[in-house]
Amino acid sequence: MGERTHTEGEDEGFDRVAADARARAFFDGLWAESDPWDLEASELDQRRYERQLEQLSDRHYARALEIGCAAGSFTRRLAPVCDKLLALDVSRHAIDRARAGGAVRGVEFRLANVMELDLEREGTWDLVVLAETAYYLGWLYPMFEIGWLAHSLHEATRSGGRLLLANTISHDDGIMSPWLIRSYADIFSHVGYEVEREETLRGTKDTVEFEVPITLFRKSDVRSKP
Repeated sequence: MGERTHTEGEDEGFDRVAADARARAFFDGLWAESDPWDLEASELDQRRYERQLEQLSDRHYARALEIGCAAGSFTRRLAPVCDKLLALDVSRHAIDRARAGGAVRGVEFRLANVMELDLEREGTWDLVVLAETAYYLGWLYPMFEIGWLAHSLHEATRSGGRLLLANTISHDDGIMSPWLIRSYADIFSHVGYEVEREETLRGTKDTVEFEVPITLFRKSDVRSKP
């Protein structure tokens, strides 16, 4: 994996420090007073949690990484199938809410931006969860950065390990547009993950119809290949 270096085609005008600051300010603003997505009360989000957990609960994970854990709603459901779970969020207010919910065995809630995280230093993972986060990263950072993150996560995933990707599709031509959402799954496929299973959840939230593609990827176990 190693340290990321400049590559031809990378946007030399991209201000990484400013982008990181925008990410923190944006999500802190959302979480300043309440849960901006009303996750605990949302029937669609609760069903999404159930389906995500069903995709994952056929095995136990020694080390797991959840990127964009928010206030820890899914983290607490995921924890029983993990020995150690590192749950990250860029918003201090979100992490404060997650910690206020009480300690969870094996879980570390950490204030961090995954785009700034030294994944090589953190070690390897049996599971990575990236749910309702990729389209925000794609909005805040250029494609090179998203591709590098996908590559780095693949390198940091143990052979036979998994990555769960879930993103809600909206048909309003914004950052949740179908063609954008589906491109994130393509990126993870291109860096080397293989699709183990996928499904699409459909439902309504605040009278708006949504669909949620949920894709479970697996990193090939190189030891099993001839």
